[in-house]
Amino acid sequence: MKFVTALLFAAAAIVGINAKCVEEANEEFFLLPATTKANAEERCIASGGVLAEINDANQNNAASAVAACTEAEDGSVDVWIKSWNTDTYNNVGILMNVNKESKGFTIHQYFENLQKRDEIFEIEEEPEVAPAPTATDAPEPTATDAPEETEFVDDGAGSKYEVLCQVA
Repeated sequence: MKFVTALLFAAAAIVGINAKCVEEANEEFFLLPATTKANAEERCIASGGVLAEINDANQNNAASAVAACTEAEDGSVDVWIKSWNTDTYNNVGILMNVNKESKGFTIHQYFENLQKRDEIFEIEEEPEVAPAPTATDAPEPTATDAPEETEFVDDGAGSKYEVLCQVA
């Protein structure tokens, strides 16, 4: 019985991962559940499409498909796309932000999690050099500071957004 239950859960998980939404009368685009940028194109291909290439001619159909299919509860949603007017912006994450009510949209590169760039590239001052101990001075134990860990900056590769695919 446990084996059958495990199979049912596995089947449900696979269906959930590959579930796609196609807006009625708009068969050019379909939306897949959230995944990382690194997996977005692979997911589209596995579902019979390609990561969406948005341009002036198809932008309204794309925005309409996102608005109709998104699972997001907010008034707007970001989805991974491949390019804007054939520009992939050096293959960085490109997002299409769609307002669900008006179907208006913007295209932007993934920059949300880049935190205070000044802090990331901060130049540390050189530590003051203590005077050399003399023979009469007893050596004092010095507290060594642990080196600061480099702060992780998410470039979009690990962030999850829904994926806009185009029929191949």
